[in-house]
Amino acid sequence: MIHSDQVPDVFRRVHAKMRERQEAEGDRLFVRFLLLHRQVGMDRLRQALEEAERIQTYHFEGLNGSRTN
Repeated sequence: MIHSDQVPDVFRRVHAKMRERQEAEGDRLFVRFLLLHRQVGMDRLRQALEEAERIQTYHFEGLNGSRTN
C-alpha cells in the first residue's frame, strides 16, 4: 500500500481496488502503471487514475489505455 502523504488519494484508492480484485498481481500491475510516469509525467498519471476510477476500470490494460486518450 502507498503510505506517503504526498501521493494523491486516487492513487491509493485505485491501488486498493486492484489489490482487492487481483491480489499480488494487482500490486505488480499497479507498479508497472506507476513506472509510466517516466513517459507521461505524474499529472497525466493522476488524470488517468481519476478517469479509471470514474469508469470503474481497475486493471492494467484499462489504466494504460486511459492514459493515452
